[in-house]
Formats: sequence, C-alpha cells, structure tokens
Amino acid sequence: MQAAWVWEGDEDVDPEDPRIDAVYNKGSVVLGSEDGQSFWLLLTAGPHLGEVWMVADVGAIPARDDHAWGFEEWVRRWHTGDDWWD
Repeated sequence: MQAAWVWEGDEDVDPEDPRIDAVYNKGSVVLGSEDGQSFWLLLTAGPHLGEVWMVADVGAIPARDDHAWGFEEWVRRWHTGDDWWD
C-alpha cells in the first residue's frame, strides 16, 4: 500500500476494481480480524513496510492517523487488551 485509501463512496472506483483485491492479497500478512469485516494487516512490501494497517470493506488506513503502528506495538496492544484507538 502506498497511502490510505477509502474507496467507499468514491464514484470513480468500480466494486470489482483489481486494486481492492490487491489491498487484501499482495504485500501483506493478515494478523487478525477485528469484527469479521475488518482485518489487521502487517505490510510486507512497499513504502510502509513493517506498518500495521486496518483494511475493511470501505477502505484501508494505517492503524493510527498520527503515526502507524509497527508489529511490536500492535502485538503489545493485542496482548494487553488496550483499546485500539487510544
């Protein structure tokens, strides 16, 4: 992933756009599911290598807006049960 991308409501994006499939299947490892429709991904390629992003049916964004989490911070929060967005 190169940048956050919210495709929901973007009239220029077809639901069958191959870029949406690529967000889920290229250059990342799924860490887990948040609610069955949102997934935590560890990026394994590109300029955001090593960052954890949230991907859902509406788009893809870094785990935090102010700074992206690395894998270690994501694991620490998951293990301690800290709220994701605090």
